Amino acid sequence: MRVSLHTRLLGSVEEGSIRGLRVGDGFTLAGRPVRLERVGIVEHQVTRADAATPTVPRWDTNKFPLANRVAGEIRAFLSELRARFDVRERPATLILGISQRIDCGTTNAAIIHRVHAVQHGISEIPIPAIANPSSTPSSGDPQMTPCLASSG
Repeated sequence: MRVSLHTRLLGSVEEGSIRGLRVGDGFTLAGRPVRLERVGIVEHQVTRADAATPTVPRWDTNKFPLANRVAGEIRAFLSELRARFDVRERPATLILGISQRIDCGTTNAAIIHRVHAVQHGISEIPIPAIANPSSTPSSGDPQMTPCLASSG
């Protein structure tokens, strides 16, 4: 669905994502807070909402497990990241490695690096062996451990 501010196109939002909003609700799009003013068939109209607190739509994502392959990739990435922090790899090299590993660009990789650097400094980056041992299935195969998305 296209989202416009007056006559200017701000961007697109998945139909399922915007379906949880009502006219008057605020959300952030293209880095700016906006308020939904009109819902159309193909395009929605918004106005600026600089002083407003955005409405956060609620989806039941914390009730559905990630696909095994996605969960496995997340576990593998966190394990690799933790190992690279443990050997004190240079930040610039690590950021480049993150951007290549998950194909996210160096700006996003730098953000991921900062978040995990802070976590690594005060606690352990969760990996399969320590993340949630009580959820390992009876087979004991850590690759089959359910990984649930969390709403924080």
